[in-house]
Amino acid sequence: YLFNELSCLEILDVSDNQISTISPNAFEGLFKLNKLLLYKNQIDELSPVLFVDLKSLKELDLSDNLLVS
Repeated sequence: YLFNELSCLEILDVSDNQISTISPNAFEGLFKLNKLLLYKNQIDELSPVLFVDLKSLKELDLSDNLLVS
């Protein structure tokens, strides 16, 4: 797990980093995360289980990616 040692993390900003893929378990254990900024990347697909552990998430920004509905 990418952030498993950061279980108390509340804000994660990985915007504008040319991220194209995110592992389905990338955010496992981040129970206190309330703000996740992923804007200005190259993400084109998200796993349906990606945000399962993010029970405290209040703000998610996926703008300016390659996602389509």
